[in-house]
Amino acid sequence: MYKISVLIPTFKRTNELLYNLNLLEGILTKLSLLSDVLVLICFDGSSKEHIKAVTDCLEQSNLKYKILINKSNLGLEKTELLLISSAESEYAMLLGEDDYLNAELFELEFNYICENKNIGAIIPNYFGIDENKRQIRSPKRRIEKDKIYKSGSLSELYKANQMSGLVFKCSGVVDAYYKLVKKETVYPHLFFIGFNMLRLDTVEITRYPFKNTYIKTKSFAYTADGLLDEILRIYLCFDIDLDSKYSAIKYFLKKDKRRYCNQHTWLHPKKFKQNVNNNYSGILLNVKKLVIKNFNLSYLLMPLFIFSHFCVRIFKGKQR
Repeated sequence: MYKISVLIPTFKRTNELLYNLNLLEGILTKLSLLSDVLVLICFDGSSKEHIKAVTDCLEQSNLKYKILINKSNLGLEKTELLLISSAESEYAMLLGEDDYLNAELFELEFNYICENKNIGAIIPNYFGIDENKRQIRSPKRRIEKDKIYKSGSLSELYKANQMSGLVFKCSGVVDAYYKLVKKETVYPHLFFIGFNMLRLDTVEITRYPFKNTYIKTKSFAYTADGLLDEILRIYLCFDIDLDSKYSAIKYFLKKDKRRYCNQHTWLHPKKFKQNVNNNYSGILLNVKKLVIKNFNLSYLLMPLFIFSHFCVRIFKGKQR
């Protein structure tokens, strides 16, 4: 059995994936981990040309790999679940076809899962690049020493919204997902991390952030609430007491202001509030009040958000 499976869902970004596979081979060669890592790729309704180009690259490489092919496009959720079900290892790492790791991060994550079996999940840091691999955003979180969060809490779950680089134990994840998640979501990886956070310890690594590509068009559309409802549904599906759920959600709303303070929500304030009023009732009544209050206050902070984003683009846009 392999130590870890790198799970890569792919649709059609051929050049990016070929670059990524060559980069990954170089990392594993440098770390002498080629025999310990399985690269598992799922073509999700991809063209024959895309499949052939990637397959040819894999055959010429030294990577240990396995290929899955969905004849039709099943979407991110079903593809991630299929990949996890096919993993041949205790741990899995998710990786976007156009997100790029570095050797330091991979080695650190690998060492954690080999040396501490009580680690259930690892959440890395990242910074944004454009399609030409130029840095356009600073690291998502401040560079600090690694942090270990004890099992039983979802407080830091919001940090796992970005799929790539996430590491988690595979055991029981898929069965629990089908049991607890009642509606399709674009954030299945949030569940995978949360499921493991409740039963085992979690590591947060802000050192060695990977490169996360920001593209203009995505495979899913942002709604008027900036996909806030998608994330809250994951928090609410777990089998824990209501006080714990509310506490975790309140912490998330406090820490991740960009989730409800962004161009999607600011441009559609009426739709945003309608969405919140329609979706949040019952145990979410207090959450609704928090969301609306914070959203209204965010207008005061809007110039600061825009200015900070502008500065990153101007002063770091030429970095690679």
